[in-house]
Amino acid sequence: MEDSGKMKLIVISSPSTLPNEHGIITALFEAGMETFHVRKKTFSENEMREFIEIVPETYRNRLVIHSHYHLVWEYRLKGIHVPITEIKKHEGIKHISTSFHS
Repeated sequence: MEDSGKMKLIVISSPSTLPNEHGIITALFEAGMETFHVRKKTFSENEMREFIEIVPETYRNRLVIHSHYHLVWEYRLKGIHVPITEIKKHEGIKHISTSFHS
């Protein structure tokens, strides 16, 4: 894999909904944001669907979701972010991220 030497902008959402959040997300994508993590763990499945559907379709393949993992296939998202203890449950997904906290 070739490294272009460019820094990649990755943004993680607030857990709560913010005013004009989708406008900000779209502007960030237009400015070159590589990946946006949707960290809305308290969202119901329908709320998550609504959130994803407001993002312009051209950018959905750059979204990583932190809940309702099955939506990754339906919306052709970039990937999922899971707790380290659940990584093996999600083999076959192209992009899986996790984090470590102490």
